[in-house]
Parts: sequence; C-alpha cells; structure tokens
Amino acid sequence: MAEMQRMLFPEGISKTFRDVGQVVGGLKPSASAVSLDSMGDLLGSMDDLSCDMTTGTDSKRGKSTPANAREGSLLLIRAFCQIVGKQSEPYVVGAFIVAALDECGSNSSSVREAAEDAATALVALANPWAFPTLISPLILTALKSPEWRVKANALDRLTQCATTSPTQVCKILPKLIPHITDQVWDTKAQVTKAAGSCLMAICKTNTNKDVKPAISAVVKAVCKPSETNKAVEALLGTTFVVTVDAPTLSILCPVLSRALREKLAIHKRAACIVIGNMSKLVGSPEDVAPFGPLLVPELKKVAESVQFEEIRDEALKALASLTKALGDSYKEEGTDEAAKLAEEQAKVEAEQKRIRDERDEFFRKQEAQKKKEAEEKRKYKEAMDAQRELNKIQLEKERKENEADLKRKEAVKLSTKSEDGKCQGCGLKRCKKGCLFDSAAK
Repeated sequence: MAEMQRMLFPEGISKTFRDVGQVVGGLKPSASAVSLDSMGDLLGSMDDLSCDMTTGTDSKRGKSTPANAREGSLLLIRAFCQIVGKQSEPYVVGAFIVAALDECGSNSSSVREAAEDAATALVALANPWAFPTLISPLILTALKSPEWRVKANALDRLTQCATTSPTQVCKILPKLIPHITDQVWDTKAQVTKAAGSCLMAICKTNTNKDVKPAISAVVKAVCKPSETNKAVEALLGTTFVVTVDAPTLSILCPVLSRALREKLAIHKRAACIVIGNMSKLVGSPEDVAPFGPLLVPELKKVAESVQFEEIRDEALKALASLTKALGDSYKEEGTDEAAKLAEEQAKVEAEQKRIRDERDEFFRKQEAQKKKEAEEKRKYKEAMDAQRELNKIQLEKERKENEADLKRKEAVKLSTKSEDGKCQGCGLKRCKKGCLFDSAAK
C-alpha cells in the first residue's frame, strides 16, 4: 500500500494541487499509507505488484513515476471500490480522490482513462454525508488546476454527486454555484460544456417546488446572458408559496441582478416584481444576507434613475420587501463586503466581455477573410474571361488576315501580270511578240 501511495503521491497530497500550501480535505500521506496497510488481511500482500520502469513519465507535470505504475495503482483503487466495497471507503475515498482527479490531466491516454474510472468509482463509493466536508472541497480545488481535462473531469464528478448525494449538494449550492459559473466562461469548449451540464444537474437538486419549472431557463440564462429576459419571464409566472431558502436564492439572485441592469425598463420592472414576491417568503435573514450586496444597490439604481414612475414604484416595493427580509444582517454603512462583491462581479463581467469580444473578433476576421477570398476569386475569373475574349479576337483577326493573304496569292497565280504590273512571262509591262501571254493579253 505504501508503494502504491508513493507512486501516486511522490511529493505528498499537499503538493498535488499547489494551492499556496493549503491542504483541503484528504488524509496525510503517512496516515493514508498506514490505513491502506491495515487492509493486508483482506487483499493479501502487495509484493507481487511490479511495474515496468522503462515507460515514460509526465515530466512536465512533475511526475517521476512511470505511467504504467500510476495506471496500475488507479486500477487497483477502482478494484477496491468495486470489489471490497464499503469496507474500503474510509481508506481510499479521502486518500486517493485527489490523485485520481490529478491524473486525468496525464499525457498518457490509458492513465487518463484509468483515472476517470477510479474517480467515478470513488465518488460512487463515498457516503453522501462525506460530500460537504470532504468531496466538494477536493473537487473545487481541482477546478483551479491549469489542466483542462482535470477541470472537465472534476465537473463531471460534481454532476455525479448531484445524483449520489442530492440532499447534500442542495445544501451547499451557495458555495458551489459561483465556482461552477466561473468555468462556464472557460476557453476550452469541453470545460464550458461540462460546466453547463454540471450547473444544470446541481441546480435541479433544489427542492423548492415553486422554482423547479423555471430552473432550466435560469441555468440557460447563466450560461448565455442573452437568455436573461426569458428566465425572468419564467420566474414572473411563478407563484411563490414554499419558503425561499439559501440554495434557491443562490440560483435566482445572479440572474435577477443581471436583469436589473438590462437596458429596457420593462425588463427591470419584471425583475423587481420577482424580487418583491421572492423576498416575502425568505426563510431567515441569514439565507438572504450574502445576496443583499448583489441586489440592493441595483434596486436603488432602478428606483433613482428610471424615468417611468410605475417602474420606480415597483423597485421601491421590491427594495422594501428585500430590506425587511434582510433585517439587521445587511448594513449599507461600511460596505466592504458589498464593494468586494461588486468588484468581483465587475471582474467576471469584464472577463465575459473580453471572451465575447475575442470570439466576435475571430468570427469577424474569418468573415473578412472569406469575403477577401471570394473577391479575389471573382476578379481572377473576370480576368480569365477577359483574356479568353482577347485570345478569341486575336485568333479571329489572324484567321481573316490569313484568308485575305490566301485570296491575294491565288489571284496573283491566276493573273498574267505580277504585282508591279509586269508580264510574268517576258517581264515587260507590254508583252513583246512571241511572249506566251501576248495572245492572252490581247
């Protein structure tokens, strides 16, 4: 067991995801090795485990252990999960899920496949109550990895957790959603797709029956800002009856905050109505407190800047309901947290705008290149057509000249006089007696 852990953790668990020296979840290397050694009576000795030390390594990723050794360790972890079952859970889940996620970024396809299978088996084996304190911190740490495959697999494991531990996932939605939303705007399409699927899966664990029909529209709005108004329209038709808790607020508030910044006043009005209805059924001030800085300033802007009195009234009503729900948990004075949250939101929006601008610029250049190529093809075709016409004219001219020359030569042959008017027989202008053409001339 110590040999297997050495292969997967050559520098220890704390170095797997280098997060400024911070260890989140998992066991210490020494503790996990001792725990795994205690399973010797169940699985026998590991002396027969051998590895071919001639295979390559992921040296660029700081991996000195051969790829086949790491693959074998991952396959063994998967076997523990599927064969030993629940007896192995305390020893393998916390100790090796970090390594399984990290190996998803390996250069070897066989190691990646083994790592994905091992991570899937570990999450499936884990007790649902291990998710909030053990699994989720490790997965969120994996999302900081520079390897896109690691991030995509971590998001897939979160999606899996939404099935295996729906109640526990729902309870920590306020913590999960911001991290996953950041991945929606990743430059890798695979990570973006995985983040969208993960966001949809974890949001559907929410138990609020009033909001469930609109969750799909809200998630689409998070992934695609142009869908914000459709999501607000779906929420506008929702009748809030069940108590609104923190997980529900974590799903709705980011979209509502964005809706309050829409250009058209009618869209701001719809967002104000939804916020007012929602705030009346907030369970406790602690649930809505984290979202006060996100909504209160925007509601005030609408109440102060919109020119239509009806919309300003709706904003004031929503602000009054939200302030009542916040109670003493939100203080506008000394709004360091509010400023920090607004700054973070501004950074996110700036990054989203930068990515959209880069995509638009790429497509614009691509379109311009296509137009340029089409124009060059058109000009080339016109030039070739013109050259063909000139060639035809030249050939026709040469044909006519040749015909005229042939006619002239034929006429000369039939005439007794040459071109200078002299007789072709005697060479005189007036034939002498005895010339062959004398009688012909007469």
